[in-house]
Amino acid sequence: MLVVLLCWGCSSLFNGASRGVGGRLPGYQFGVESCVGNVSEGKAYVTFTYMHRLAPQAVTLLSGNDTYAVDHLGNRYPAGYTGSQSVLRTQPGVPQKVTMEIRGIPPGISAFSLVSCHIKAAAEGVIEERSTVLTFRNVPIVWQ
Repeated sequence: MLVVLLCWGCSSLFNGASRGVGGRLPGYQFGVESCVGNVSEGKAYVTFTYMHRLAPQAVTLLSGNDTYAVDHLGNRYPAGYTGSQSVLRTQPGVPQKVTMEIRGIPPGISAFSLVSCHIKAAAEGVIEERSTVLTFRNVPIVWQ
C-alpha cells in the first residue's frame, strides 16, 4: 500500500488538472511548486515544474503579452523568467524547474488568481514547434 501512495504522490505533483493548470502540450505534465514573495522588492517568484514523458525536447520560454499574473483585485503584473532560461533542453522523464519573476506587487496581495506563461516546445531535431499558454490558478504567495 505504501508503494501505491508514493506513486500517487509523484503523479499528483505533475497532474495539471488537479492543480488548476490550463493549456497543454501533448506528452507534458506541469505543476506549480512554489510562489515566494520578496516584500522589499515588491516581487514574487513562481516556480513551476514540467516533464515530457517520451523524447528529448527543446523548450522555449516566451516573454510578452501572454506572460503575466493577475491578483484577486484584477490587477495585472508583468512577468519574465529568471536567469538564462529562455531555451531549455530536456530529457524524457526528467522534471525541469522554471522560475518566473513577477514585478510591481504592492503590500497586501496574498495570492494570484491567475499566472500565465507562454511556451513553445519541439522534439530535438524536429522543425515543427508546438505552442501553448499555460495558466496556473489560485497561486498563494508566501512572503519573506
